[in-house]
Amino acid sequence: MYKKSFVLLLVVFFSVAAMAQQRAHKSTDQINSLNWSILATINYVLNDKNQFSPVYSESVKRFKDKPFDLEGYLIPVKARKTHHTFLLSPLPVNQCNFCGANGIPAMIYVESKQPIAFTGKTIHLTGILRLDDTGDVPVRLVEAEFF
Repeated sequence: MYKKSFVLLLVVFFSVAAMAQQRAHKSTDQINSLNWSILATINYVLNDKNQFSPVYSESVKRFKDKPFDLEGYLIPVKARKTHHTFLLSPLPVNQCNFCGANGIPAMIYVESKQPIAFTGKTIHLTGILRLDDTGDVPVRLVEAEFF
């Protein structure tokens, strides 16, 4: 009796686990905008020091050190309730950014003027776009404000 119940429980568990693995991402969650498309044109090449260096397209360079606005999902870089620095992504944090056929989505490092509480909803920011091909953070939105 216990053996049959155990086997049945295992079958149900693995069936549910298999169905969970096959659940598709909600394509409607992804933010598609001109500014995200511009950031997606940044390419990376392997340099002589065996590190990846950014190669900025002309469309990205056009916005260097100028106001730039984005709508996206806040992805924390530290475990806190509010954030001054975080990543902004066109996909929500609960959708794996490193999976799928389309690769890693464009993300941007944000330094905001005021703290922003974590939310699973989209946020809209405006700030200054900074490009740095010599540092650790190749593209940043600084002095960002939430509206």
